[in-house]
Parts: sequence; structure tokens; C-alpha cells
Amino acid sequence: MAFLGTYEHILDAKHRLTIPSVHRGRFADGLTLVQGIEACIEFWIPAEYADYVERTIAGRSRLLPETRQLERWFGGRAATVFLDSANRVVLPLNLMTHAGLRKEVTVSSGTRCLELWDRATFKAMDAQLTADIDDLTKLIGSQG
Repeated sequence: MAFLGTYEHILDAKHRLTIPSVHRGRFADGLTLVQGIEACIEFWIPAEYADYVERTIAGRSRLLPETRQLERWFGGRAATVFLDSANRVVLPLNLMTHAGLRKEVTVSSGTRCLELWDRATFKAMDAQLTADIDDLTKLIGSQG
């Protein structure tokens, strides 16, 4: 089932984020926080992240340095955490730094996972996406 929606939140003084209520049940058994390729933190269901990583590196020889680099990326920039009794998650400092998170944040759905962005960064990215969506859909549509 895809993640859907965009939500604005405030981080508390202990760097905790309250998970949007509509998605809490999906993270009842924990969640994997991942450094996004872009300036965000991705929130994955652990089994789905493991499957995504496996499919990405499947069939690639570990003898190749690029395969080992991908494995390091996927493993070293991820952490499995659990919701506290108030449905919050503590964000690791290294991931917060990567995403440039301040107090005001936006949780946005990437369909496969949730993405956590600094609110100002998200607004700029979303404005660019809105400007580019016509060209993007034409490009993807032409590829079949």
C-alpha cells in the first residue's frame, strides 16, 4: 500500500517527530530511517526497505567495488527505531544534519516511503517539481 499525503510538523527540543496518525499503524513494528539521496530522511517499513535494498543489489558481485559501496550506503546510512508511547520517533543527529532539519518540517509521501524535509527546503523542492511536472511526465511517458 502506498504512502500518501503531506503533513507539516514541528520537531520538539529533543528532536522527536510525531508520526502522522494515518501512518502510525504501518510502523507498529518499527521503522527504518534512511539518509535520502536528496536532503531528506526516508521512513521505511523495515521489511520493505530490506526488500528494496536486496532488489537493488541482487545479482551484483560483491567483488565489485561499486557493489560494496552501495552496500555501505544502504547499511551505514540507515537505522531501525521504534515509536515511543506518544507515537514519536527520535531523529539521529547525523540524519538531521544531512537533511538540514530545523524545527519546522514537512512529512511528504514518496509512495514507497515517507520523506522528512526541512519545511523551507521542501517548499523550494515542491515548487520546482510543480514547474517541472509537465516535462517530467512527457519524458517518462515517452519511455513507455
